[in-house]
Amino acid sequence: MTESKKKKARYYLAKAKEAAIEASKVLRDNFQDDTGIISALNKDIKTKADLTAEKIIIDILKETGLLILSEEKGIIQGTQKSVTPMDILRSEDPIWIVDPLDGTYNFVRQIPIYSVSISLWVKGQPLIGVIADIPNDNNYCGIVGEGATCNEKVIKVSELSEITQSCLATGFPTERNYDENSLMKSVSYFKYFKKIRMIGSASLSLANVACGKFDAYFEEGIKIWDVAAGLALVLAAGGKINFSTINHKWQSDVCATNELIEFPQ
Repeated sequence: MTESKKKKARYYLAKAKEAAIEASKVLRDNFQDDTGIISALNKDIKTKADLTAEKIIIDILKETGLLILSEEKGIIQGTQKSVTPMDILRSEDPIWIVDPLDGTYNFVRQIPIYSVSISLWVKGQPLIGVIADIPNDNNYCGIVGEGATCNEKVIKVSELSEITQSCLATGFPTERNYDENSLMKSVSYFKYFKKIRMIGSASLSLANVACGKFDAYFEEGIKIWDVAAGLALVLAAGGKINFSTINHKWQSDVCATNELIEFPQ
C-alpha cells in the first residue's frame, strides 16, 4: 500500500470510528430502557434503536462521499440498481458496509452481546473494519495490511494448529436455509472441533477470532453486513477468510480461521 493510500485508509478508519462511537452512545442509553420494537416477523426483529443508530452512522459516513450499503436502508449515495451485489462490491468505487446493531435479539432481551459494525470494502475485498463491542467497552479497529487493535492494543489471531483442540464460533442467521439437510450439513462440522460457541452476533464472533479467543468461524447464508467488518479484522490480525458469491439477498457462506487451522470440506 502506498503512503497516499495508507493516509486515505487512516482517514476512512477515523470516520468509521467516529460513527461507531456516536452510534454506541445511543444504543447504550437504550439498552436498559425502551428498545422500541418495530417488527418481529418470523425470525427477524427490528427496533427503533437500529434506525436511530443507522442514521447517526450514515450522516457521518456521507461526509466521505463514498457509496454506503446499510442493513436497514440498502444502497445509499449510489445509483446501481440493475447490477448484482457482487458487481457493486467488486466495482472500483470503495463501499461502506454498515450494520448499526448486530445482535438485535440479544439487545431486545437485554443480553449484553451486541455491537456496531462498520467496514470499508474495495474491489470485492475488505479493507477496514470497526466493531464496537458496546457492553464490554471494547473497540476493535483494523486495516488489512496494517494490523488490528482492541482499545489501541495490538491483537492477533490464535496460534493453535490442531482443529481437535480449537473453538468454532457459529450461528443460524435469520434467512438461512432451514431445510433439514442443510442444517445437518452445518452440524456435521461440529465434530471436528473441541468446542462450539453461538453468541448471537456474527461481528463479535469474528472479532473474537481476530483477537485469538476463538480459532474459527463459520455461518451459512449470513448477510454481508453482519460479517463485513469482522472479516476485515480477521485479515488485519493475520487470519484467513473465505466467502461464497453474495446472492441477491446479500447472503454468503462465510468461513474465517487463524490460518493455521484448515476448515473441513
